[in-house]
Amino acid sequence: MRRIAIDVDGYCPQGDSWHRDLVEQTGMRVGRRPAVFKPASVTEIHALRSFRQRERNLYGAEVEKERTCDIAVRARKAWDLWKEDLKRFLDLLGGSAPPRRGLGHTLCL
Repeated sequence: MRRIAIDVDGYCPQGDSWHRDLVEQTGMRVGRRPAVFKPASVTEIHALRSFRQRERNLYGAEVEKERTCDIAVRARKAWDLWKEDLKRFLDLLGGSAPPRRGLGHTLCL
C-alpha cells in the first residue's frame, strides 16, 4: 500500500494515524488511479489493524482465545479479498507490478 501511495499517488500519509490513513487512501480513487481495495477489504484491513494495535498495547495482559481465533478467520478472509483486489488493480496497470524504486517501499504479493 505504501509503495502505491508513494509511486502512484505521489503522497504517503504521515503522523500518528498514517496506517489508518493509508488504508483509507488506497481504498478510494485518487486522481486517475482507481481504488486499490474495495470497501469490504478496507473494512477487514481496519479490523486486523485495530486488533494488532490492541494486542500490542496489552503489555502482558491475557489474550482472549476466542477473539484471537475469530480474528484468525477474518485474517484469512482479508487475505483472500486483498489478493483479489490487488490482482484487479495490477491488471488495470497492465498485469504486473511496476519496478521497485528505492528502499523501504515494499509490496508483498
